Amino acid sequence: MHPKKLLNKEAKYVARCFKKKGKDKLCFHNFAHTRYVVKQVKRIIRGMKLPENDVFVLLSAAWFYDTGYLLTGDTGTMSAFSAQAFLEDQPEDKTIAPQVASLLTAVYSRQKPQNLPEEILSDAVQVYLAKRSFWKKNELCRKETAWLQHRKISKAEWMQVTLDFMEHHTYYTSYCRAALDTAKQENLHKLRSKLQAVQTVQAVQATPVADAVDDDEKKKTGTAN
Repeated sequence: MHPKKLLNKEAKYVARCFKKKGKDKLCFHNFAHTRYVVKQVKRIIRGMKLPENDVFVLLSAAWFYDTGYLLTGDTGTMSAFSAQAFLEDQPEDKTIAPQVASLLTAVYSRQKPQNLPEEILSDAVQVYLAKRSFWKKNELCRKETAWLQHRKISKAEWMQVTLDFMEHHTYYTSYCRAALDTAKQENLHKLRSKLQAVQTVQAVQATPVADAVDDDEKKKTGTAN
């Protein structure tokens, strides 16, 4: 089967998976996000002279990137498992399946990429950090994470989590560094300002309570004026 036809087959398969098993609360890691990641991979590799095999492995990994959220277990492991199970059933070179699975596992580990495909997929997943849509997508990610972890996550807590991540995040490909770094830093600056504003409000709101407790303690010890 021609690689393009197999990629189309993968896209249809993943779409069916999300339609059949998709959970309503997956408001971030859904099929729309999958298509976004595929689109960003294509954009990043435009102009690169990559071997055809690398292109196929990259796009296959992008199509299966979010499928782990449909299964129970470690998301990266499950995404890799899903891709490998599908590809091993195809009449293609059997070395492709483990390559795709290995790429997904490596990117989900969030360790420093060891090769160009890992750099490309890592960057494609995080392109949104530098976009105007970052704020909306980050809020969707907060809601999804709260659902997955079965707990409430305040906006202030999520701002801090996001800030910690973005301060240590790096784009690896020359394309993303040139095209996205400045915009990402702008979003980071705005996020830092928003968090500081929230923390200031929280501190002000907490002050009267602290004063009231202090006054009550003074009355109990007879030291109040």
